[in-house]
Amino acid sequence: MNNNIFIKASLAIGIIILFVVSAVSSIVFGYNVRIQDEKELHSTTTHDVGLIDSAWPMFQHDTKHTGRSPFGKSGNWYLEKWNTNIGCLVYSSPAIDKDGTVYIGGYDWYLYAINPDGTEKWRFKTNGGIQSSPAISEDGTIYVGSNDGRLYAINPDGSEKWRKIVGDSWVHSAPVIDNDGIIYATSVRGKNICAFYPDGTVKWSNTFGDLVYDSPALDNNGIIYCGSHDKFLYALYPNNGTIKWKYNVGCWIGGDSTIDDNGTIYFGAVQEGALYALYPNGTYKWHLTLGSNVVSSPAIAEDGTIYVAAYKPGPSGAYIYSIDPEGSINWQYEVEDEAMSASPAIDKYGVIYVGGWNGNFYALNPDGTLKWMFKACGPIFPSVAINEKGIIYFGAHDTSQPEFYAKLYALEPIDDEPPEKPSISGPNKGGINIEYTYNSETTDPDDDNVSYFFDWGDGSNNGWTEFVPSGTPVSRDHSWKVSGNYNIKVKAKDEFNRESDWETLTVIMPRNRAIFNSLFLRFLERFPMLERILSILR
Repeated sequence: MNNNIFIKASLAIGIIILFVVSAVSSIVFGYNVRIQDEKELHSTTTHDVGLIDSAWPMFQHDTKHTGRSPFGKSGNWYLEKWNTNIGCLVYSSPAIDKDGTVYIGGYDWYLYAINPDGTEKWRFKTNGGIQSSPAISEDGTIYVGSNDGRLYAINPDGSEKWRKIVGDSWVHSAPVIDNDGIIYATSVRGKNICAFYPDGTVKWSNTFGDLVYDSPALDNNGIIYCGSHDKFLYALYPNNGTIKWKYNVGCWIGGDSTIDDNGTIYFGAVQEGALYALYPNGTYKWHLTLGSNVVSSPAIAEDGTIYVAAYKPGPSGAYIYSIDPEGSINWQYEVEDEAMSASPAIDKYGVIYVGGWNGNFYALNPDGTLKWMFKACGPIFPSVAINEKGIIYFGAHDTSQPEFYAKLYALEPIDDEPPEKPSISGPNKGGINIEYTYNSETTDPDDDNVSYFFDWGDGSNNGWTEFVPSGTPVSRDHSWKVSGNYNIKVKAKDEFNRESDWETLTVIMPRNRAIFNSLFLRFLERFPMLERILSILR
């Protein structure tokens, strides 16, 4: 009897244990399957996630927005390789894929794909102007925001993959792609940031207190940093978008955050005219008052030097600043532009590239001296991209046309020396209204063809002559209509627009003798007695 009770008890206990094990296994296995299904639904193969491994895959090069390229080309001057029309106005910064195709948005609602030779590959139309800068994933998908409030995913052949609403409207910011292929984008009037899986489904969304123009930046741990017009800089967890911390700046945050190799976060404060530095835990490190609007994103050189553009309202002008990691100004360079909002970029030689609102594009040496300057067709609002050959791409408005257009430029650094100062030969005395011939000659150290410019000193010039081989003299004729002393100036330039110094020749042009004689004879006619006296004296 006791044995039967023991057997029944053991059997009951066994059934209970089996039931518990089965229940637990079911829960655990069921949970694992559910997670696995979610991963299979939203992920792709390992080599298809994250940013594309190209020379410049997104705005400011990387997810930390350093603006630092591992590529560059040594050269003391530039060659304009080409420029191409890209529609109406351009606020978008370029991105480059593995094949060297350049992607850039236009305010005419199109995303443009431009071949490395400057020809158009394709264009894709959204439903609004594109101020967002594209980002490219490892599988070649191009992500870009539009003023229609959507984030677009576009295949490498220019066909649409998907489009998703981010917020109420205006996706101005550049999307960012993390190592798992998650895409982050913000909406201005939606006041929010969204995280999307590569298939376009929303992972999470978080709303801030005011407009969001900023592009998110990611640190090495995947923490997301983004500023808002509610005067806060936010740090968000990537798994669910919850706030890790937020820092009250007290005014609008300008431009996008930039993160250095130690995790320090840098960003501009617009109304305060200052650059801020925060530790990764959100505590204050330092701020530097520049007295200027800081609306560009800082760039960070390999040695930790921070470069940022800023401008003062009114006629004060714009500046490029070099700042050390402890918050002291190394140097500031005043540019020939009323304002500057583009973010600087740095090549592997430490050369800083940035454009201004007057259409000037600057290349500065790391010590703050000007390397060269290029004049574009109009205001330069976006930042640059640098390819693996060191070629620099940027967009500019073309305000010279009756309607607004825009151009994408490709500049290549080159080594080139200007022509020698030219000589001038010809009469240094003469009379007015008589044409004289002047000769000029120079040589070019690189044996480039040269053109000459004659300034006649009377407010007129002949413009640039045709290009001729180095060492070939040119001649130009000129006459002066008013007597006086004139400084003829001549300079030369080569085919890369490198100009020589001026050479000057002073000429004296008294009154024409024939005119003088005519006036003197008319004078004598009025005084015949004086004419007789002069004839006696002869």
